[in-house]
Amino acid sequence: MSNFSELTFLNLNGNLLREKNSVELKYNSKLETLDLAENSIRNLNVLNISDTPIKKLRLNQNLLYSELDFTNFDSLTELNLDDNKLTSLPIMPANLEVLRLNDNQLKSSNVIFPPLKLKEIHLAGNHMAQLSNIAFANLKYIKFVALSGNNFTTANGFILPTDQTSEQFGLEPPMSIHYWQKLCR
Repeated sequence: MSNFSELTFLNLNGNLLREKNSVELKYNSKLETLDLAENSIRNLNVLNISDTPIKKLRLNQNLLYSELDFTNFDSLTELNLDDNKLTSLPIMPANLEVLRLNDNQLKSSNVIFPPLKLKEIHLAGNHMAQLSNIAFANLKYIKFVALSGNNFTTANGFILPTDQTSEQFGLEPPMSIHYWQKLCR
């Protein structure tokens, strides 16, 4: 697909785009949103994208599993990986601001975010029992974290920004949060 010079949104969800290079996009300089949800995609080799500055990529409700590397997606600011089979965090591009990882199979020990520009993280429904107390410590721009639907018995010890409330972090009573100063000033 290279003749759509004014295209800003491409919705290809609910198809059968599973094979290598199934989605080939070149020179679509205005394409900002690509929706590939519900395609039974197992890995990123289905994508062959060049000179297309995608900002929002929706890969939710596929069959993606871990080791995913999105570092070549320099323009990406929003990534939706909800409802896949991920057991660890993907390798993320530096400019990513919103990451959706709801309803995957993330393991608590694999959830420590590197320094990124993330403002919003969705981790609901992963059945995690605990998180490292430094899971979010490297995220100096974080505004919202959703952790509902996991198996936490306590949220004590999470290092979160001191100016945030527990509601913004998707934690419902009776959970409590002890706010500590962030380690990454």
